[in-house]
Amino acid sequence: MTNNYTESNKDFERLLDDFIQENLPENEEQEESWTNPALMWARASLGEKRTTFLNASGWITLRVRITSWPEGVEQLSLLCYDENYVLMSRKRCRFNRLGSGVRSIRLRSERIWFPGRYQVFLFCDEQPFGKVNLELMTSGKIRCESSVPADDENLTIIATAMVDDETCCWSRVCGLNGSASFVDALMASFQCRLRDKKKKEGLQGESLFICGDSAFHSERMAVATRDLFLLGRRSFDMVDCESDEPEWRERQRLFLEDRKGRAFALRHIHNLLSPSGRPYLEAWLEALRHPEEQSTVIVCGTHEVIDTILRFQPEIRRLTAGARWLVLSDPTPEENTCLLIRMIRELADGLTAEAEDKLYRSVLACWDAYGLSRWTGQEMDDWVSSSVIPAFIARLDRYGVEKGKPFYVDQEDIDLAGYLANHPLKEAVGVDLVREKAAFDEANQELGELVGLRSLKASLSRTFMQVLFNRQRKRLGLPVDLEAPHHMIFTGNPGTGKTTVAKLMGKLYKFMGLLSDGGVVVTERTQLVGTYIGQTEERMRAVLDEAKGKVLFIDEAYTLLTDEEDRRDFGNHVIDSLLTVLSEPRPDMLIILAGYEEEMERLLRKNPGLKSRFVHKYHFEDYTADELFQIAHNEFDRYKYLLSPEAETALRELIRRVVGWKQKDFGNARWVKQLVGNGILPAMAERVILSSKPCAFELYTTIEREDVERAAEVHAVPEMRKVKKVGFVR
Repeated sequence: MTNNYTESNKDFERLLDDFIQENLPENEEQEESWTNPALMWARASLGEKRTTFLNASGWITLRVRITSWPEGVEQLSLLCYDENYVLMSRKRCRFNRLGSGVRSIRLRSERIWFPGRYQVFLFCDEQPFGKVNLELMTSGKIRCESSVPADDENLTIIATAMVDDETCCWSRVCGLNGSASFVDALMASFQCRLRDKKKKEGLQGESLFICGDSAFHSERMAVATRDLFLLGRRSFDMVDCESDEPEWRERQRLFLEDRKGRAFALRHIHNLLSPSGRPYLEAWLEALRHPEEQSTVIVCGTHEVIDTILRFQPEIRRLTAGARWLVLSDPTPEENTCLLIRMIRELADGLTAEAEDKLYRSVLACWDAYGLSRWTGQEMDDWVSSSVIPAFIARLDRYGVEKGKPFYVDQEDIDLAGYLANHPLKEAVGVDLVREKAAFDEANQELGELVGLRSLKASLSRTFMQVLFNRQRKRLGLPVDLEAPHHMIFTGNPGTGKTTVAKLMGKLYKFMGLLSDGGVVVTERTQLVGTYIGQTEERMRAVLDEAKGKVLFIDEAYTLLTDEEDRRDFGNHVIDSLLTVLSEPRPDMLIILAGYEEEMERLLRKNPGLKSRFVHKYHFEDYTADELFQIAHNEFDRYKYLLSPEAETALRELIRRVVGWKQKDFGNARWVKQLVGNGILPAMAERVILSSKPCAFELYTTIEREDVERAAEVHAVPEMRKVKKVGFVR
């Protein structure tokens, strides 16, 4: 490795190190806490005398005491990486400047020192020697711990990167926004390859998936990581599964005919399911069936396209069950900040530490409100060129600049929120709207599959549209009214789905951002009303604390008030406690009162204040005979049972007769589920086992008429039990 230090640089650094050595305190009082015999202890601080700011580029001063050295060492090298293995700083020290005393080593980074974890790897003549773990806290202090890793595979990877830095893929990977999400998976893949190479074993064939929000991004990541996939392979080639252009033909031929020992990245994979893409699909299958070919196939595309291929190709799905997925996520605030700083440095000499800090804090503050995860490179460039640089130039015109001084962007040139208020991100508004609607449809699927409840489903959809509308207005910088409380009253007979829907409401309201937790607390009078003065208030405080961020579902709520004139009943205290929460504009709680329709109307008439707080009222109708049959049919489908034609006719007739005889306390869906689980299926099990017939798939899946008849004898409502037979003729 060549040494690029000039004599002047050496003299300057020697003088600066001597200055730091003389002026920084020793801080050796914790020396005994470090057990490493070689690296006795290490300390770190931001900058020189606090000249480096948190959330800014600059120096970290690392002070280490090394008491023993490997024999013949000539050079100490240090590599500092963040927790995603992005290279922050690189430093080399000649051995003649090293000793057994405390040494102060300055690590300079053009990247931002964000709060988080960092690792400093130490090498003696390019051989792994030790590691110092740093944790940069939001206060600006740094926690520091040194160690000598006995068998640290990550250290081996970093050593490989240091020896051959020009061909290492890490710098290219980490330069792409959204890469932080799969660095661990990439590192694990690299470890496996290095392990096999060290053992001199051939790397077996493998398939990997690289997913992004667009095929272009996933293909770009495959190219950026090509050096990783070249390890243990003869070559790396991008293969177009659609193009018939001459430039692709040789690479296509290699993939189809000469895959052994090579790595390939497949692009335009949507064509794999078409006739023209069939040869590439078959070649991929052959590579999966014969891992001894030692070929690597990297499939690049969006999640939707890859999922479609796996759904229509069950053999590929089976053979890639253990494959590694590298999923590009939305960029982080830190990644976008670093990209913005690079853009500004191209147009100015740099940024002051205060400007870098303000830029990062501005990105954090605007991240959710303006959808900055969808900020495109062009839109970033527009902000820099039309807002930051004009403000920077105007400031220089006002105050001037000393001759020979660098032209730095300062914090007063940064106004991100003001710019975004007038220039909303087009992609964030459009794409996030589509994404959120699709995500709501997925979250709402379970409620949508419930039988009936048409008015509730429509109302919930309207609520979500209002939430989404306000969210989009906020992204556009427009004022947003406080959303009205969404407390509800559910009325209906037992078994109509009130408790089930309440649990789903918790999940959906959390998804919409109206609840922080989304759980459900189910309670009723006996758990709320005490027997002595003060006990009811204690119980209510406990219940309201538990229900914070959740749905509070009070069943049979009409029992809380027994008599309008009876103020001795402690149920009034429950209502008083609820009114306190109900009067809050955003209580982070959804209160649902449930009970019979007439009784709930009587409760609201007794307390007008309670009635005015519940603007959403939903009545859960009794299920019709057809709906109850559908619920039973869904139960059978869930566990792979089939009804014979005779059994289906018998079950429909039974449900029709029961619905005709039902009383007010009829259990609706609860009754039909008990009919299935406690009646029909046990009757089927008894029939099958006593038949002594050979085990057959049809025997154990088909429900017969006699199973329904046996269940009817037990699960008919009391009024129907007076009838000698339940409408069946043997």
